[in-house]
Amino acid sequence: MSSNNPASKPGPAQGGARKNRKKRRRRGPPREGSSLATVLSASRPIDTSKSADTPLSREEAAAMRQHFRVLREFRRELRLKVNASEDLLLNGIRDPEHRGLCQHLLAKVDRASVLSAVERLDPAGAARLLEGVLGFAPQIEYVLLYLEAVKKTASQARATRALSQGLKQIDFSQVSGGQMRRVLDLIVELFDAGQHPHLLLGLLESRKFRTAFDESVAELPEPLARLVVPLRAVQENVLHGKPGRGESEQLLSGVGLLLQANEEILVRYSFLSHGWQMRLQDRPQGWKDL
Repeated sequence: MSSNNPASKPGPAQGGARKNRKKRRRRGPPREGSSLATVLSASRPIDTSKSADTPLSREEAAAMRQHFRVLREFRRELRLKVNASEDLLLNGIRDPEHRGLCQHLLAKVDRASVLSAVERLDPAGAARLLEGVLGFAPQIEYVLLYLEAVKKTASQARATRALSQGLKQIDFSQVSGGQMRRVLDLIVELFDAGQHPHLLLGLLESRKFRTAFDESVAELPEPLARLVVPLRAVQENVLHGKPGRGESEQLLSGVGLLLQANEEILVRYSFLSHGWQMRLQDRPQGWKDL
């Protein structure tokens, strides 16, 4: 027999409150297996080449709903000021259809608002926010902020994996001197010392990375310069046989760093001249002290 007591059934107000509580529930921290490469490959920035009145496609509308869920979750931290139409979009009441309106709303998430929100959030929250922002604004600055947040909140294995993926995604022709310094800092902090020479030499094989490095080398702090400048000399003098870069002490120091790498890494340099291969195989004891 059903009860006639109105209190025994959730009324509209109670049901609505439950729904609102469910909507406001924050997602958990990033999963250990989540991938920066997946985040960036799934990035769906709005197509600004089309006119504001061009309706969104079905795929674009689905992407907008995801972007707006992120903005709704971090609305307070981003200090978003929205009008009535934008509020309906954020809360999922209105479907994203008008390209210009969606574009205007996403544009309110600018660099200053993201940086300010990241400073106020804990590392896990900052990583969640940045993962969402990268979905529609895959910029170098946000990639670096995301990597730095993951470094603070995840295991070293996951942070290292995220950095490896991030290095493949960064367009080094666009990095500033300060951003280059942050990239090198992350490499030094997250990878074992024995991996530094191979990883940095691999990056130096990229023309864009070399150019960005050469333009920012004067700004590097001494500890970073001591590591990377000698390897730059090795890359040009030893690996490519183009003498002229770096002082002899820098070159010796760089070869010393290379010799400290493990056997598996050293055998990959099969393109070295025979003389240098013999030196690497012999590993003279004296090199360890350089």
